[in-house]
Amino acid sequence: MARDHYQILSVERDASESEIRKAFRLRAKQIHPDHNPDDPDANAKFITLKKAHDLLVDPVARGNYDRDLLRSDNRRGKNSRHGAGESHQPGAQRNKNAGSRGAPKPRRGHDIERTIRITLEQAWNGSSHTVVRDSGHHTFHIRGIPADNRFCIRGKGGIGESGGPDGDLYVVVEAMSHKHFTREGDDLTYNLSLDTEFAQHGGEKKVDTLSGKVRMTIKAGAKTGHTYRLAGKGLPRFRTDDQFGDLYVRIEVRKPEPIRGLNLERQIRINLREAWAGGERQITVTGNINTFTVPPGAHDGQRLYIPGKGRPGKHGGLPGDLYINITVLPDEVFRRDDDDLYLNEGVEIDLNTALKGGIVEVNTLSGNTVLEVPPGTRFGQILSLAGHGMPTTDRSESFGNLYAHVHIQVPEADEWEVDGRYYSWYWPASRQPDDNSLYLKIQFREGGYVWAVLVNNSRLQYRGRDPRYCGKCIPTNDSKQAKLNAAAKARNEAAIALLRRSREEQFSVDVGEIPF
Repeated sequence: MARDHYQILSVERDASESEIRKAFRLRAKQIHPDHNPDDPDANAKFITLKKAHDLLVDPVARGNYDRDLLRSDNRRGKNSRHGAGESHQPGAQRNKNAGSRGAPKPRRGHDIERTIRITLEQAWNGSSHTVVRDSGHHTFHIRGIPADNRFCIRGKGGIGESGGPDGDLYVVVEAMSHKHFTREGDDLTYNLSLDTEFAQHGGEKKVDTLSGKVRMTIKAGAKTGHTYRLAGKGLPRFRTDDQFGDLYVRIEVRKPEPIRGLNLERQIRINLREAWAGGERQITVTGNINTFTVPPGAHDGQRLYIPGKGRPGKHGGLPGDLYINITVLPDEVFRRDDDDLYLNEGVEIDLNTALKGGIVEVNTLSGNTVLEVPPGTRFGQILSLAGHGMPTTDRSESFGNLYAHVHIQVPEADEWEVDGRYYSWYWPASRQPDDNSLYLKIQFREGGYVWAVLVNNSRLQYRGRDPRYCGKCIPTNDSKQAKLNAAAKARNEAAIALLRRSREEQFSVDVGEIPF
């Protein structure tokens, strides 16, 4: 028998794995060919050392080796019963002890069993495997899987005694499970999943086999459990070259997964008063009448969500949802800005109301109401009416405001009186598009007057100094005052002449051209 692996590594038979590895490293440094260039056997010694190390650190191989080593020791113990120095010649034995059984009889070696695990791909393509036995290692090649998952290799088991034959090696083959196939002997089964539509109409399908994909035809009306046989597409018969099992394709018609219905969108148009009031409305979708609520104060472009009112689902799936987009049409009376409203034409008041204040009736979405005009209201000023706008959708019982631009009615008469003051309007006969200025001459009862300019229909600007000295001639003998009177008179006369000429000659008068 070959030298004991434990002796090669110089360790006891009960040595731990760490002790074996430590002994290997120590011994390897001593006999490595690089450290012993003059020793022609250094390489062979190192290979023997490494084989002993690799076998003893493998728990399975070491267990098998220990069992074989124990049997070998038992055999040597039986042979040593003759004792040292005794003759083993048959004649000598008979002369020493006539009752002895004579020379030992040849005995057959023990059988060995080893287990290998292979994949179905290895069974199809063939694979090589190595097992450990008493006299070393044995490598064999197999293709396919034996019928009872077990086969015998003659004479590759334990070593025979006294010239007896070696035992046999029995190999147990375990086939690992496969994600596509199930095995029964040399036949394979493949589950082919089809949807209901394909199963109903049939057609060609690609099917996986161990040798690659193949096409097969599925007949119309296939049902779960139907089986198709593909001859020769199974595993190869064990220890044959041209015989194969079959592949059985089992049909599984899967239930279709639930499909949710599609969402739908619809458009509705409402006027401003409908948006202000809100309320229930109806819309027909996919043949069904759906009732929904437009919230008071709905905005243009607002999107309403109605769950479960879209297209119906398939195969038990939930229906889709319905989205309604709101378009609020423009209004002739009001202009909307978020939750606030503006009167398109504003509100007209007379000059007396603008100067002294008062009230005026205005139109709102909830009906007519009274708007208070403060004294001194200017042309183009914006007045507000709180709480008469659109309902605020994010706050209950809250409303925006109503706003109105003020338009002051210009009297038709050339002159009129208000609180003892006389007013006259002047304006250029041909105004430029961007020139909305009017010129107002205010005369005082006690005498004198002052010019006021209504700039861009928005505010009055008074030009000149104190109205008492603007265009009023004060009787006096003082030469200084006389000069002031003359200058004031000249300014007023120049202004009147300029305005008169603007009417006659049809040209615009710039504010800055009026002399004050």
